Amino acid sequence: MKVARYYNNNDVRLDEIPKPTIGPGELLVKVKKSGVCGSDVLEYYRFAKMKKLGVDNLILGHEIVGDIVEV
Repeated sequence: MKVARYYNNNDVRLDEIPKPTIGPGELLVKVKKSGVCGSDVLEYYRFAKMKKLGVDNLILGHEIVGDIVEV
């Protein structure tokens, strides 16, 4: 599974991560399109604070369109 991962303001990478497993009451969506909106842009300003808490990267995008592949 590919993700756009934000490491810092000058470093956004396309990374490969394992396919997530789902639990009861959840579903798995194969994302076809994902938007990056204003709340993602705000991470640009918040990331320094998050690094102090031990967060070293973020996966961007949450407004998605896709197909349900597992229920």
